[in-house]
Order: sequence, then C-alpha cells, then structure tokens
Amino acid sequence: MLWSDQMRRLVFVVSALVGCLSQEFGMDTTEESTLSVKLGRIGGPCEGTNTHSDPDGAVTIVKTPVAGTCQLRVEFTTRFLKMADVREEVAKRTLARGHKPEQVKILGFSDQASSFLIHDIRLTGVSVRSAMWQGDLAIEGMAVATFKQRELAAIGQTTLTVPMTSSLSAVVLRGYQSNTDVLATGVVELSSIPLAQWSAISADAEVSIDFGVTAKLHVHGEYEL
Repeated sequence: MLWSDQMRRLVFVVSALVGCLSQEFGMDTTEESTLSVKLGRIGGPCEGTNTHSDPDGAVTIVKTPVAGTCQLRVEFTTRFLKMADVREEVAKRTLARGHKPEQVKILGFSDQASSFLIHDIRLTGVSVRSAMWQGDLAIEGMAVATFKQRELAAIGQTTLTVPMTSSLSAVVLRGYQSNTDVLATGVVELSSIPLAQWSAISADAEVSIDFGVTAKLHVHGEYEL
C-alpha cells in the first residue's frame, strides 16, 4: 500500500522532532588555579610609580615614604579563571557520561551551588614580614572580595569565599561560550614597612603576590538525544 503525501509529511515532521530532542543535565566540577600578581623588581628607593605588563595582565606600583616607613600600592589586572581548563574539565566529564562534548550546550553556572574560594595567599621574593596589608578584588567592576587590614605575617592564613551571584554567573558563562579567561582587577596595599627592611630588598628580586583560587562550579545545560 502506497503512503499518501500527508503520511509522508507526518513521518518527516516526527523524524525532525526526534532529531531535535534534548535533555537537561547538571554536573559539578572543581578547578584549581593561581591568581598571580607579578610586582617584578620593586627594590630601590621608596618613591615613584612603575607600570608593567605580562601575558597574565598589567600591574602599576606606587611607592610612597610615610613617616619612616614605605607604603606600596599595587593596582593590577590579572587572570582569575582560566576558561580553557574549565572547558576541558567539562568535556572530560561529558565524555565520562557517554555524551559527545559537541552535542552539549552549557546554559549557565548555578549561583546557588557554585562559589570561589581564595586561599593560600603568598608574598614571594622578599622577606618583609613586619608590615600591614589589605586589598580588594573585582570582576568587571563587581566587588567580589575585600581583604581587611592585617599583619603581613598572617597573609597565608587568609581565606575568603566568593559566592556565585547571578551577575558573576553571567560573566563566567560569557567567558565559557567565547573561551575567554575571566579577568580580575584589584588593589593591594602594603604599608608600615620599616625603611631598613625596605632597603634590604635586593634590586634583582622578582616579587609576586599569589592567590590560590578554587572554583567550585555547578554546570547546567542540555545535550541532544
């Protein structure tokens, strides 16, 4: 029995719908990275302003003598989240579930089940410890973390949790879709550094402030059946 044109059209529509079926899914992933602010060679007289760039961002340093001490103000832009690593981890987890990454569409990152942990902060390249430090961190103009003033000796004991707000989630999603790193801007101030300690800093010492970043991301999306 020959099919009518109406029956053929119905089969075509059903086949097309089946090919477009998709199913929602969610997965958790954790990405460890380092937010590195490279101060470079800061030794020498406690005065002046210096700006330099590297592949991860840009840093401006302002050195000011204050009542027998040195104050260091660092303004920076650097990488907060390396998106290529996040995409690679999501692809691995997708394959482990038996799906092809190219058939998956990431819809967002949950602002209820995702967060960033900032920890293991280190000042490397100098032995200065009797000073105070404080700082602020922002992503696309959104304040995400404030480090209250405290003794520099306690820098490694500082841990902050940054919640995933809906605005921050949108930034991460845009970065994911375009495979573009999420950048952070910030300010760190080191104050009350005794000039005797400052003068002892080698002119060749490469100095940096490193922040450990743990991104705990809950991804939701859909895949084609």
